[in-house]
Amino acid sequence: MMKDTISRIGESTMYKIAFFVEGKTEMLLIERMIEQFARPNPVYIKMMEARGGGKDGRVPLSYKAIGITKQQNNEQFYVLICDCGGEDNVKPRIDEEHKNLHEQGYELIIGIRDVRPKFGIATLPSLKVIMNTAIDKNLIPVRFILPLAEVEAWFLSEHTHFPRIHPSITAQTISQTLGFNPAADDMTIRSNPADDLDDCYRIGNRAYNKSKAKRTINALDMNEVRANLPNRIPELKKLVKTVENFFNPPPTVPPQVALQPVASNAQPAAEV
Repeated sequence: MMKDTISRIGESTMYKIAFFVEGKTEMLLIERMIEQFARPNPVYIKMMEARGGGKDGRVPLSYKAIGITKQQNNEQFYVLICDCGGEDNVKPRIDEEHKNLHEQGYELIIGIRDVRPKFGIATLPSLKVIMNTAIDKNLIPVRFILPLAEVEAWFLSEHTHFPRIHPSITAQTISQTLGFNPAADDMTIRSNPADDLDDCYRIGNRAYNKSKAKRTINALDMNEVRANLPNRIPELKKLVKTVENFFNPPPTVPPQVALQPVASNAQPAAEV
């Protein structure tokens, strides 16, 4: 079980949300979104890494804290981001920690994993069924964000970031060189957005891979990600709305209301 406690929890009102993501790229993206969307609210961000716990049991499951962002000393909002180490590990980690986080007073759990490589547009409904299976509706809600085909499609779509990687990389040069236009075309239907991103960067003698994801994420225009891209990318729209709502809780609803059992005829807890 994840041991996620802070000595200060309980000293002041806190709203808490947990993200379980497939890898470091998604973790870094969520961290930056939280930092940007939280302003001017003080926020405490804790990042953890989950490893092991496979079906064969050879490597025991373990959690390790890998980073903390503490903006001020009076945080009202607490965000946990867990790197699950692979798309297939997101749902198992959520299933294992759902009750634990419910009891710790979290309001919501978000699971984020790419659709590819095992699924595609045609098989997305099957993936949604799998992710929603056996979610305990008496506990806090669980929502899944499933980027098509992978989160790099979002990076491609935020085409204003390319010149910040290198001035020679623009939507126009990409269209002329590679035959697709990230400013106009739907990047979520590309079969391998990560490879496309690397091809775009090579126009400026740069490269993209997972180890360089932080450079890309730091180059993104978060105002664009928040205001315009959601109109083109439904899954990103769900994520942006969720984060915005978290930092704007209804004033009449106290935090940790999720500690109260949910009636059996309530809305389904899992949403995709």
